[in-house]
Amino acid sequence: MKGGLTELGCVACEELGELGAGKEGWLQTTPNLIFAITSQSVALANKSLLVILTWNGDEGPKIIIRPALSLEGDITAIEWLAFDQERTLALGTSQGFLLIYSSNGDLLHKQMLHPCPIIRLRVRGSSGRPVEKAASDELCIVFPAAILRIDASDLQVCFDIPC
Repeated sequence: MKGGLTELGCVACEELGELGAGKEGWLQTTPNLIFAITSQSVALANKSLLVILTWNGDEGPKIIIRPALSLEGDITAIEWLAFDQERTLALGTSQGFLLIYSSNGDLLHKQMLHPCPIIRLRVRGSSGRPVEKAASDELCIVFPAAILRIDASDLQVCFDIPC
């Protein structure tokens, strides 16, 4: 295929209706929609809802996560984390909370890091391989006036994921 594009899979499904899909122009009228993507799945979120869509050649499972957010604020950032074969999803909130979910939608960890909005989550790795095939080296959490870096080995200990 010209231009270097590769078809990954189709994500059309009823679950996207929860995020506003199905109406003409839904992507333009949903400014708070954020996403994280790998070659095997995509996670889409708005302020209070997360939808994970997975494909492996077959139609994969669709997972809807409705975090019980009150003190935590709204979802403001998401990023996939990889630990060898295990994948998790990190969510940042408007009140400075970091929530980590398994790829099955189970809450693994919740912690208030700083009383400011998390504006971006970013995985840094040194292997040069795609995030789903390499272990994450560190998670960078971006606040309006600071960047926090957490070593991946510290995260693995929190989640009981073998190093």
